[in-house]
Amino acid sequence: MGAVGAAPCTAATVRARLLVQRAWEARGDGFAPQVAPERLAAFRQGLSEAHRVARRVAGADPRDLGPWAVLVTTARGPRLPQQEFRELWAEVPARAPRHVGGRWQAMQYWCAEWHGNDVLMLRFAVRAVEEAPAGSPLPGLHLQALTELEARHGTGGLPAGRRYRELLPRAAAALDAVPESNDRIPTLRHLLAHFALLSRRPALALEQFRLIGPWCGAHPWSSAPNPVRAFDRARALAATRAPAAAADRKAAGNGRSPGGGRSPGGGRSPGGGRSPGGGKGTRVGKAPG
Repeated sequence: MGAVGAAPCTAATVRARLLVQRAWEARGDGFAPQVAPERLAAFRQGLSEAHRVARRVAGADPRDLGPWAVLVTTARGPRLPQQEFRELWAEVPARAPRHVGGRWQAMQYWCAEWHGNDVLMLRFAVRAVEEAPAGSPLPGLHLQALTELEARHGTGGLPAGRRYRELLPRAAAALDAVPESNDRIPTLRHLLAHFALLSRRPALALEQFRLIGPWCGAHPWSSAPNPVRAFDRARALAATRAPAAAADRKAAGNGRSPGGGRSPGGGRSPGGGRSPGGGKGTRVGKAPG
């Protein structure tokens, strides 16, 4: 391993990444039962070849993350045993503790579609929230795990319980500390607004919608038959419910029966500025109010 030079190592990593890309092109989209057997076979063969190419040069340069990041991705193809994957994965944070892409690929390994289950995937994502350094978008991994669960099971498959609800404000605080130039943030804010609404945290959702502005070209709205309508409806729900939820909390704190509160502007959707970076797309007209 140590005899491999830096240039051959880089070339091998580039080749392995190209093989991964071609493998995914051969597979196409959809869950495994929706993919034709010949496409799955080509996918697994491509990932296995990429795995061999990256494995040959992994460790040649102790500082080089490239081959290990590829191996975390290709681990889904050759059905790598879980303990072997844990050992492989440890090489990534050892070289790049903040590597978001590597953690996302590792979370895919642990999801039910591949070699884990919902519990293992969610546990991996929660650990990312708890271990993320300040200024890192890693807590967004929890939002992506929730997206995986919702895709497989619908909203009924999302975790309930106080611990998971409290992770959403933590994720919001973490995103606020990430530089605005990071192009992952707008897309993650869309997810956070969506799951905050589902978790009955309308004020948190409303805060995200104000930061997002009028752009709806991101998941989950982009997956709806009418993305503009889905986005605008969610914004309106957040704007309507947030004042009522605040009034209920205030009343409960004063020992009075919770009452309703009128949304400013008659429950109209808030307007907003332009969302930087990713998550842009169809622009909803600026809402009044």
